[in-house]
Amino acid sequence: NDVRITIHNDAVKETLPLAFARLVMANQSFVSLSTLGILPTIASFGHGYSQLGTEGCNWWNKYFTPATLENHTIMQNELLPMGSIGIMLKQ
Repeated sequence: NDVRITIHNDAVKETLPLAFARLVMANQSFVSLSTLGILPTIASFGHGYSQLGTEGCNWWNKYFTPATLENHTIMQNELLPMGSIGIMLKQ
């Protein structure tokens, strides 16, 4: 089977509402820790993935369970500070 992964649609000037609509309509959508980015993954018609919230960002998503949100997975992983990500990108 062929797989198509779309990060950003460079063919058109993608507006924020269009980007959110694309994430909602996707079969699978993924978002890193983000204040508003989690919303389209929760509303997704497909399956959404987001990081477990922190005290300052999306603290409320720890209350999601498979029973309350069947099409969403909370990923629990180590948070990387921006400096660490920059170092990784330069390697």
